[in-house]
Amino acid sequence: MKSQYLKFILDRYVIGKIILKLNINNFYEYNNKSKKYIHNLLKIMKKYNVNNIKNSDINNAIMIYINRNLISEPSEFKVKLQDSIDDLIENMILFDNYDRFCILKLSNKLKRYKRAYKDWKIFDKFKSVNYLGNIYNDIDNMINLKKEDIECINVIEDIHNLEQTQHDILTEIKNLDGLDIFKNKVVEDLNLDKEQIDKSYWQLLESELLHYPIRLTFICKLLEELKLIIYKLIPNRLDKLILVEQEVNLSKNIDTQYILLCINFFFEFVQDLQSMNDDDETKIHFKIFKSHLIEGTELHYFLPKSLKYLIQLYNKILFDKTQIMKIMKTTK
Repeated sequence: MKSQYLKFILDRYVIGKIILKLNINNFYEYNNKSKKYIHNLLKIMKKYNVNNIKNSDINNAIMIYINRNLISEPSEFKVKLQDSIDDLIENMILFDNYDRFCILKLSNKLKRYKRAYKDWKIFDKFKSVNYLGNIYNDIDNMINLKKEDIECINVIEDIHNLEQTQHDILTEIKNLDGLDIFKNKVVEDLNLDKEQIDKSYWQLLESELLHYPIRLTFICKLLEELKLIIYKLIPNRLDKLILVEQEVNLSKNIDTQYILLCINFFFEFVQDLQSMNDDDETKIHFKIFKSHLIEGTELHYFLPKSLKYLIQLYNKILFDKTQIMKIMKTTK
């Protein structure tokens, strides 16, 4: 036990040294030295359940922090990504190895950044696939028009060239891993509004649940997001935070049964956080969730709805708390 604590102290010290050597404020080149420092940092963080983060992810975060123009496309996902990067890099710059929660804080910032980065990339892919899909459909209309003039000179060759272009577009969509998006929904209007993006986001979750074997990537990301919100809501309640970590441990091998237990836990946990106004609606959603479990309903039918409600509810509670804190500050 004592040796583990000493290793923990040593890890805090080494992380602090690595971050100092990175010299983030003057980080303008991803060279062999910086690559080595980042590699060593992530090697230590893996011991604290920070996985699936590559050297390039950290490099991208630092470069975006230094140069805001690297992400030019304005979107809700860009804002979340930028916030998560600011949060992460500022935590690294101010890393205090005398703070006993410094590794836990860094771990949470890294996970939040990774989630936001994935969301932004998914949004970017979604727009690209829809753009290519619209071109594909335009070409389809052109082919149909040309078929009406099939007797004209060079029409057959034109049709062949257009079909080859469609084939090239499908190859590009396939390279983006976007065939499911293309098949399920071809968006005619490229100016996606918030409602459309939100709908598509939950459709992607549904498609994961329909996949065989079931993919749990999206669901795990959402559960991590709920954990992060709880950390923001009750940062000083160590007993509650330990309970959350015990009940929702996504670092081990998990299955759908464990995912359902986690969601059940979040429904129960939120009852101590929410206002009386939300109490009745939450009970209704929780009851529906449990009835589906008893009836053995297919996951894709009810799980996205339950998760969407929980995400919206926890975010609402966090927003309300933030507003109250702002009011309290202004009235002082």
